[in-house]
Amino acid sequence: MKTITTAAALGWALSSFAWAQDSVSAEVGRRIGKTVSEALVTVRVATKMTMTFEGESSNQERKSESQGLVVDAKGSTIVPLSNLDPSALFAAIGGEGMSMKTDVTDVKLVRPDGTEIDAKIVLRDKDLDLALLVPTKAPASPMQHVDLADAGTADALDPVLVFSRLGRVANRSLYHRVTFVGSVIERPRKRYVVEMGQVANEVGSPVFDKSGKFLGLITLRAVSGGTADADGAAGRNAVLPMVVPAADLQRFLASATAAAAAK
Repeated sequence: MKTITTAAALGWALSSFAWAQDSVSAEVGRRIGKTVSEALVTVRVATKMTMTFEGESSNQERKSESQGLVVDAKGSTIVPLSNLDPSALFAAIGGEGMSMKTDVTDVKLVRPDGTEIDAKIVLRDKDLDLALLVPTKAPASPMQHVDLADAGTADALDPVLVFSRLGRVANRSLYHRVTFVGSVIERPRKRYVVEMGQVANEVGSPVFDKSGKFLGLITLRAVSGGTADADGAAGRNAVLPMVVPAADLQRFLASATAAAAAK
């Protein structure tokens, strides 16, 4: 019995050592957090929504806050499109005979110090669930940002860092979290699925690999016609948060630059 106990203790010690070797160090997390703290901004949006059900329409004005990631010194900010315009998401989870139309009337980027920057939407991609925002006036000084080219990679069960902003109740403080990649989806496009946290809304959160390189941004993947669950809710089978890799974000940003140059 003593031999079995000793062997179990040794096995636990060795596995703990291996776990520590493969985990994300607090030092790396804090270092990345200092950069992300300025690059992860609050996006304040005002919208007008029109809901239609069986021919009857109703209008509603709405103000909301989400988070966006600054990706260059000019203040270009990538945000999940579903955080600005939920109509595409609604099409996947809404009931038959229901539709939604959303008009974004005002967008502001709120920096951690409370400074507000007027912005506009210059590019949307419903398939990637991405929107690109740019300041309407050039910022007075270069904005701190995350370098999309400094890209990392991860595999299933690899530890990763997720950063998000808490709500007004916590003064929108930066929230650091270590979690793991639960799945790597290869088709139709490569995506990572990580465990979502319970403290903050992490759609729009940047994710970094264990070495501190940028892995991607959490957005929502939605498909229409999802199979219903046992309780009849189809939406849970139609929508899933996924990490869009840095390479796709780079192409998205490049397409906006090319479109602007063509004008």
